[in-house]
Formats: sequence, structure tokens, C-alpha cells
Amino acid sequence: MPHKTRAIDALAAHHALDTVPEAWDKLIHGTISTQEAAATVHGHEPPSLIERSQQLFQAPSPADEERRLHALLTTHFPPPARHDRSRWAYGVLVALVAASLLLVLMPRHRVPAFDGGYALEQSPGLMDERDTSLGAQGAPRYLEGQPIGLGLRPRRTVTDRVGVRVFAVAGRAERTLAIDPTINEFGVISIAESPATMGLSVGRWQLWVVVGPPSHLPQARADLRDDVDAPYDVLVTEVEIVPDPPPP
Repeated sequence: MPHKTRAIDALAAHHALDTVPEAWDKLIHGTISTQEAAATVHGHEPPSLIERSQQLFQAPSPADEERRLHALLTTHFPPPARHDRSRWAYGVLVALVAASLLLVLMPRHRVPAFDGGYALEQSPGLMDERDTSLGAQGAPRYLEGQPIGLGLRPRRTVTDRVGVRVFAVAGRAERTLAIDPTINEFGVISIAESPATMGLSVGRWQLWVVVGPPSHLPQARADLRDDVDAPYDVLVTEVEIVPDPPPP
């Protein structure tokens, strides 16, 4: 029974680490600070969970490390008789070197790739002679108050929980759009928001639509990975926003 319990605990811990948001993963590996990690997940996790995660994942202080080392040596390497102390010291040194190598060489837990096979469907926008003359290269045009419809349909049914994030780029301007998607039990996602509501101003924008497990979605476009091993699907489209006509 103890072996079975330990196996269950190990599986639970492995699953928990696989679902840790990328910001906490970076904190674990020392690439960002505790404050940076908390700022990254702000608005996506409740404050109580952020506070617990900061305590759990923060790196130990030098004093903490010294106390842990002392406890380790006292518990597992009690001082031997005087005539065996040189051999004991050598054994402790070998153990510490082995432990250090284990920490350095231990592989970073890998976030599983996501392959929902999502395809993007977009509402046609304003259909007039200008759009026809632009041909296939023309981006669909929308009035500032006209809803932009985006539909995201997976290649097969997705039963796991998914989320969606949309980044917009126009020249040097970048922003994360404010969206309120509808996601059904089959993983089909619908977005219908006006440019003004989403935060799009007049002009031509490139939209980067990211779909995947909510805990693995990038917080900014700079963090976005567009490769086969990414833990989300990435789709790109363009839109052109034009001013609403003046009232009659």
C-alpha cells in the first residue's frame, strides 16, 4: 500500500506541474523574479492563489539553503567516531556533488504540445465594389461599430478546457484584445465583438488568434511560440477598420 500511495502522489505532482502557468515555471527556473511572475498572471488567477504560488515557487534565501544543508547533513550524515572522520568528510563531499549534478542535469518538465487542429472562419465584413477590386489580398473591412465575427472550429472534438487570446499588431502598435468568447462543449469557439469594444482603432490590423489550455496561453505576443511543439494553436488573419459613417 505505501508504494501505491507514493505512485499516486507522484502522478498527481506530475500532473500539477504540467498545468502550472508559464510564469510560475519561469520563476521555478530563475528566469524571472517573484514580482514579475505575479504581475504576469495578475487578472488570470485569484489573488489568494497568486500569494500561495509566490510562497511555493520562490527561490530559497541563502539562510534557508544553509538551514536545509545543515538539516540534511545532521539527519543523513551524523558525525562518526574521530578515527573515521576523514572518510566521513569524503563521503559527504561526494554526496553533495552528486546532489548538485542532479539539480543541474534534471530536465525541465516539458509542457505537452497542443494540436486541436483549429481552423479560423471570419465574417465577411463590408461587401462592396472596393472589396471586390482588392481581390484575394484585401483584408475584410469593418465599421468601428460593426461586429467582427471569428469562428474557431477544431479538427476533432476537444473535450479538455480551452481558452482563446487575440493579439493585434499594426506597425509598432501591439495590443491584447478585450474579447468575451463563447466556447461550447465540443471546443468550438465564437467571438462577435465590435472593433471599438475589442480595442481596435481605425486602420489595418493583423490578428494573432491563440487557442489552447488556458494555463498555457501566452500573456503577450512577445511570448508567443509558433511551432509544432507549442502548447496551443496559432492562427493569423487581417482586418481593416474604417470609421462609422456620420449620422444623417
